[in-house]
Amino acid sequence: MRFLRSGGLMITGNMNVNRPQKEFLHGLMGWVPKVRMRSIKEVFKLLQKSGIPKESIEATVTASGVYTVFAIET
Repeated sequence: MRFLRSGGLMITGNMNVNRPQKEFLHGLMGWVPKVRMRSIKEVFKLLQKSGIPKESIEATVTASGVYTVFAIET
């Protein structure tokens, strides 16, 4: 992984496509920003496509089930 030094840590996150109350923000509240919701599997594929080995990725779903946080360590 050329983008991280040895011992480095990258944190990223994504809103889950199968999250609870998915339509609340866009439907009832009329929230304008479009958020690209992805499944955990989709994010793993995206990270791997960018050159990150699967075994370097740790995924943690928040207690609310709305987000997944991904930690990549070298």
